[in-house]
Amino acid sequence: MPITVYDKGSWNLSEDILELKSASEVTWDPDLDRRFLIVRRPSHPKENLLLGMDKDLQHFEEGAGDDPVLTLLIVGRQRDRIIGQAETAKLKTSLLREGWKPRCFRCSGRLHLLGEPLGFNFR
Repeated sequence: MPITVYDKGSWNLSEDILELKSASEVTWDPDLDRRFLIVRRPSHPKENLLLGMDKDLQHFEEGAGDDPVLTLLIVGRQRDRIIGQAETAKLKTSLLREGWKPRCFRCSGRLHLLGEPLGFNFR
């Protein structure tokens, strides 16, 4: 699947909450979590997991059962690698050049590629 950027904007970190805000040019609903709780497991002090407070948290609560740690690892978002300051501008430029295609979205939040029949929902 090709790289697709569904949303872009800014972020704010306050205590253990990461909040994302879409740029004004994002006129569709990207149907993504916007607020994330930063979770730290005592057994992995250098690890930070992000747990979306709207959708991910609900999935965690529904699936935690007898193994909440496993469910947290499945539902939470982990950092793949550290991206250094020097690399960020180049990476952002590359992602937006290759993956930012706002013409592919409709205001309803459903993915729509030009030339395809309406109604395909790739969420």
